[in-house]
Amino acid sequence: MIPRGSAARLAASEGRLLRLPLPGSFSGLPLEIQREINQIKSAVFGASHSSLASMAASDAELSRAGSVAKGRDRLDASDLCARMQLLGALTPYMVPLATVFWAEYACQSGAWTAFALPDPAALDDAPSRTLAYQQYNLMYQTGVLISRTSGLFITIPRTLLLTLVIVQVALLVGFVGDAATQHITGEPLAVAALAVGLVGGALYVQTFLQIDREFPPAQREVALATCTCADTAGVLLGELTGLFTQFCLYDYLDIGGASRQHCPWQLGQRRAGSS
Repeated sequence: MIPRGSAARLAASEGRLLRLPLPGSFSGLPLEIQREINQIKSAVFGASHSSLASMAASDAELSRAGSVAKGRDRLDASDLCARMQLLGALTPYMVPLATVFWAEYACQSGAWTAFALPDPAALDDAPSRTLAYQQYNLMYQTGVLISRTSGLFITIPRTLLLTLVIVQVALLVGFVGDAATQHITGEPLAVAALAVGLVGGALYVQTFLQIDREFPPAQREVALATCTCADTAGVLLGELTGLFTQFCLYDYLDIGGASRQHCPWQLGQRRAGSS
């Protein structure tokens, strides 16, 4: 049974739906076509009525919707101060998230392009570099899949999340340094690529879970939506960093010849046979 207040809202919503005009006028169409259009309209609004009924019957859903509406009212577009306050409160969540995404995407688009498989020495062979890039990315995506599902079972404290940021940046530095020296090559790097995915996925899901737990219901939706800008910014910066990293590594390792883009900084070349 639908509560009285919910039923009133449902009736008002249904009335608005049924009075909603279709685009354009079909009064000049044959009667049979008008009848078919009306049947389609009734079927669509019948489904809408069913959805509204289930929503209206749920006090919890109505309470959540009311909290979201209040949050939007409090964060009116004209209230710049309130929005800046929210952004300041989200900074401890957004900065680590952006940093981790920057590091992992710089690994992907930069360091991982300077390895080769199955023969690590075949750096001049584009298919070998492509194979290595694909395998490392496969391990990375496997790590992301595993760690993002961990939010259902594991809660990581914020201090440990900050440690994950340091680990991810250290992995980036390690991959770039190893790509330049070719000291560790081949399959062992797949384990490190898996670690990049595990760290990135874990911090991503745990950050949003923390926001969901720690922010009041009235601010929760807008806080989650705002925080998604951090991973997007991290991806963009990571891709840009990776692009220049690739140019510089290719110059240092003398990969690809003179037809490609080059590093904007003058670098020496690795001596033949050095590791």
